[in-house]
Amino acid sequence: MTQNSADPFLGRDAGEGPPVLTAQERAALIQLGEGGGRLPTSRLSQDVLAGLVQGQTARVYAPGKVQLTALGIRALAALAKAAADL
Repeated sequence: MTQNSADPFLGRDAGEGPPVLTAQERAALIQLGEGGGRLPTSRLSQDVLAGLVQGQTARVYAPGKVQLTALGIRALAALAKAAADL
């Protein structure tokens, strides 16, 4: 099946590996995970929220609320694996 690379909801291929995140974005992903995958946007700074949304690891799903995407879950799993490997 061919994919439309212009579609913003497709995200990245799983084979591309986890996205590159800043330390603040990694902390926010962990915070999202601890919150059950959803948080009020007020709990994140504008810069971090913008980075997560632009990186497709989180999305705004309702006014004032953000949730992990499939890519965000994979990134969170990669963070957990890296921590376990230490």
